[in-house]
Amino acid sequence: MLRHAQVAPYTAQEPLRTRAVALLAACLTDRAQARRLTGPDIAHVQLAHVATPLEHHTLSTLQACPAPADTGGEQCDHLLAVFGEGAFETVRHAVRRSLAHHLQAAGPHARRRGGRR
Repeated sequence: MLRHAQVAPYTAQEPLRTRAVALLAACLTDRAQARRLTGPDIAHVQLAHVATPLEHHTLSTLQACPAPADTGGEQCDHLLAVFGEGAFETVRHAVRRSLAHHLQAAGPHARRRGGRR
């Protein structure tokens, strides 16, 4: 999200950035669980595959997200509370734009790298 903020500064503003990171993490977790990946192997999830849970089963992805309260759970709870509202769509749009930007720069086989998000 911080990388995308270089071209779309609004995505770095709080609380949007934190909520977008939580939604992105929930979608990445969904794809990792679907492939039965754990630990460091989660890095093998291609960012292009995040579009599926982001667009087609976002509600169940958020409901199933195992994030504890202090590491994204509160943000996921907030997103569930505003699901279907404009506030949620603003977050989803930020994630869409960030993914598109990252995929354009890195290609369709881009993966989440370590470091700051």
